[in-house]
Amino acid sequence: MGTGALALVMESMADAWNAAWLEPIAIVLLILANLLTLVLWPRYFRRLKNREALRNELSDPGNGAMLATFPAGLLILSVAWAQIGPWIVTERVALTVDAVLLVMGAVIAFVLSAAWATSISRSGAGLDGVNGGWLIPPVINLIVPLGLAPLAIAHPGSAELLLVVGFAFLGIGAVLFLAMLSLLVARLALRSVFPA
Repeated sequence: MGTGALALVMESMADAWNAAWLEPIAIVLLILANLLTLVLWPRYFRRLKNREALRNELSDPGNGAMLATFPAGLLILSVAWAQIGPWIVTERVALTVDAVLLVMGAVIAFVLSAAWATSISRSGAGLDGVNGGWLIPPVINLIVPLGLAPLAIAHPGSAELLLVVGFAFLGIGAVLFLAMLSLLVARLALRSVFPA
């Protein structure tokens, strides 16, 4: 997730500062992010073999939300392919990779977020279990419109539908983010400090 985001930062800085020397750095970071995804993919999905352990991990207030970092990484990678990919391959190929990663990331994020929310609500974690990691599942929804925007520009005939889908994810993410942020602020105000 971080490597893909850093690639996007380098791309933005290359454009903003007219610093072409940052473009190869962005490309290397994008390639590295893809390699890391391929390495982490099997480790992430190996969890599906032991459903009981996965259920326990999901219902753990401290670590369950962190499972959402993988689909978030896929979504950031999709945005990076839309932005940086055309420097490596054709725009059509880059947008195809963007669309595939976007769909995979959004589907995994949706399923994981629903499973996490269900597990947490049943675990009885209470306000003491709330932590900053709880913001990750809602924020994933806010990344989806960033991956949809280049697709909408490239395919004007589908732009209206993509805009509606983007706004839906933006609305869901904003509402869930505000709810989780409220819980986090309440946790910070009403309970003791987080353990080191």
